[in-house]
Amino acid sequence: MAETSNITVILPIVTLDNLTIKVGEDEANYLDLALKSITTQKVLPKEVLVVVSKGLDTKVIEEKITEAKKEKAESLEFRIITNEGETDFGSQVNLGVNEVNTEYFSVLEVDDQYATIWFDNVVKYQKHYEGVDMYLPLVLDVNTDGKFLHFTNEPVWAKDFSDKQGFLDNDALLNYPNFQFSGSVIKKESFNSVGGLKPTLKLQ
Repeated sequence: MAETSNITVILPIVTLDNLTIKVGEDEANYLDLALKSITTQKVLPKEVLVVVSKGLDTKVIEEKITEAKKEKAESLEFRIITNEGETDFGSQVNLGVNEVNTEYFSVLEVDDQYATIWFDNVVKYQKHYEGVDMYLPLVLDVNTDGKFLHFTNEPVWAKDFSDKQGFLDNDALLNYPNFQFSGSVIKKESFNSVGGLKPTLKLQ
């Protein structure tokens, strides 16, 4: 049985439409790939909270969860939470965070995937670096055909970008505020102390 971490995964799902991606010559479903990347972690999360918009067919999601758990994570707990209010990304995440029972949480956008070693690496960092509020992954961005485009979040790991390689400080944030949030592991207490994410503005 895989080791379990003190991390909860929040997976917001606004719609089940347009979730097909081309991988080489084949087609795959974003949700299937996202779930598999959770259930095949070397170190598993404690729990997965799937936050869905009201009106979505949760039966489809439950079937995909059951299939993903067969990989090696049959004991991994999933909870489906229906958002009866605003269903923009920020509101979905904030609702999920309210339900988190672990010290840390991670948000995975439905069209993203974790590297299999990600939580294992985070747990190792937690043991050696106390007081870290956010673990930011190196993100590999691809196009709709699954071909590499570029890396994001790499400035964090660049020499001389901040006072200490691999750490964000205020100067680093001022120089490069555009980080990829998906996949990050965040301390719940610190997230709540800054008031969570801002709801998406609606334009008319």
